[in-house]
Amino acid sequence: MGMMILVQYLQKRGKAGWRYRRKVPPALKAFLGRGEIVVPLGKTEAEALARYKKVHAEAEQQLRNAALGVRTPQATSLGTADTPLDQFQRADRQVRQWKLDPDWQGGGRDFDHEVVARDVIAESIAQKYPIGDDGYPVDVSPNDAALLRTLMLGSREVQPDPTLEDARKLYLEEKVGDDKTKQMELDRIFKLVREGLGKDRKLSSLKRQDAKEIRDHMLDGRKASSVDRYLNVVRAAVNHAIREYDLKVTNPFMYLEAAPKDKAEPDKDKRRPFTVEERAHNVLALQPGEVE
Repeated sequence: MGMMILVQYLQKRGKAGWRYRRKVPPALKAFLGRGEIVVPLGKTEAEALARYKKVHAEAEQQLRNAALGVRTPQATSLGTADTPLDQFQRADRQVRQWKLDPDWQGGGRDFDHEVVARDVIAESIAQKYPIGDDGYPVDVSPNDAALLRTLMLGSREVQPDPTLEDARKLYLEEKVGDDKTKQMELDRIFKLVREGLGKDRKLSSLKRQDAKEIRDHMLDGRKASSVDRYLNVVRAAVNHAIREYDLKVTNPFMYLEAAPKDKAEPDKDKRRPFTVEERAHNVLALQPGEVE
């Protein structure tokens, strides 16, 4: 019986005989040093089939080694303040740097370039960890876990909901910039926010009561005028995040004041308004022709 069955990467080259020919996924070309793996397998079909298994295994190992070169320290390090959105965005950037298809939705044949590249890179990452009883790696770092999800799910992966910490980082990057004084103030304010809530929270889950609890925590030992200034910053940061992340939520810090205006401490730079009695006295004391 002839070669009617399909054997991956096996190619007949006329009188030259049979060869193993496999294109290297674009993400791995720079690390493997070439765009194809080509290995002669022999003159006859029998010779080709006899050598195929070993050559195919060697090609798989070459791709795995290339994938090890693809990994970067950034993809495996974890910052203490990382949020799920941070990890998702970092993984997305890494996949784009590897020139994988950002719109890939999964599926495809086992020997598609996209499938091969993602599988090989994912395997090289998983090899760093011990395997549990269920056959899956255990104690995977959050960043590597996010990278594995992005590799396996592609564009089907749902972006995590932004949190208050994400709002702070975005406001720092896009609004505060290099102003050291404003940076320190933003850090102080959001430290109070975290203390008031006890943990970071998704913007979509925040309620008016949460905002009031933050306000009340800020008021502990601080002037209402200072707290109003802090709330203005939080309100601006949350508004910016809602707009930039296209969130369909309301800002629970809107119109939230540290104290009602009539109970706020008087501003020493402003003159106290006259009482009714004082105003009447002043009017009577005016000389003819004078205007109050």
